[in-house]
Amino acid sequence: METKYSVAEVCKANGTCHPLDPDLQKIMAESRDYDELLFAWKGWRDSAGKVLRQDYKRYVELANKAATLNGHSDNGAFWRSLYETPTFEEDLESLWKELEPLYLNVHAYVRRALYKKYGPKYINLKGPIPAHLLGNMWAQTWSGIMDLAIPYPDATQVDATPFMVAQGWTPIKMFEESDKFFTSLGLLPMPQEFWEKSMLEKPSDGRQVVCHASAWDFYNRKDF
Repeated sequence: METKYSVAEVCKANGTCHPLDPDLQKIMAESRDYDELLFAWKGWRDSAGKVLRQDYKRYVELANKAATLNGHSDNGAFWRSLYETPTFEEDLESLWKELEPLYLNVHAYVRRALYKKYGPKYINLKGPIPAHLLGNMWAQTWSGIMDLAIPYPDATQVDATPFMVAQGWTPIKMFEESDKFFTSLGLLPMPQEFWEKSMLEKPSDGRQVVCHASAWDFYNRKDF
C-alpha cells in the first residue's frame, strides 16, 4: 500500500504524468487556477485511492483483529491506548472547545481571502472552503496560500527561500547546517553512515522512490 500510495501519478490528456512529489505538491502550493487545482487534487485521489481500496479494507480487518486479540475493542482503541490516559478523547474534546472560536475566526478570514480571489462562483461565504484551494494536497497546512491571505502584505517577509536560492544553498548544505544547529545544543553529530547512505535528493535515474522525508533507527548505534 505504501508503494502504491507513493508512486501514484496524475496524467494529463497529452500523456504528461505528474507524481505527488514534487509536481503535484508544487501545483497545489503555487497554482491559482481553480480547475488545475481541482484536477490535481481529484486526480491524485482517484489514482492513489482506487488501487488501495481493497487492500486498505483488508488492512483494517486485520488491524482490528490484532487489536481485539490484544484486549482492545478495535485498532482505534489500541492507538488511543498508547497515550496512556483513560480520558484521552475527553481531553481532546476539551482542547478543541478552547480552540474552536479562534479556528472559526481564522477559517472565516481565509475564506474571505479566497472569495476575493475566486469569487462567489466557487466560494460560499457561509459554507466550507473547498479543500483543493488551501495550498496543500491534504489541506493540513495553509502556508501555500500565504500570498492570498497574509494580513499585511507590505510588511517585511520572513520567507528565507529566495535568499537561500540566491546564495546557492543545496540540500546537502541544509542538512549540514541542521547538523551544526543540533550539535550546538549539545547533541551528538550524525554518524558518517548517515551522510554515506541517506537519500537526500530524488534520484535522477528514473527510479520511483518515496520522497516524503523519514528517518529510521537501525538500532546499531551508528546508522540512522
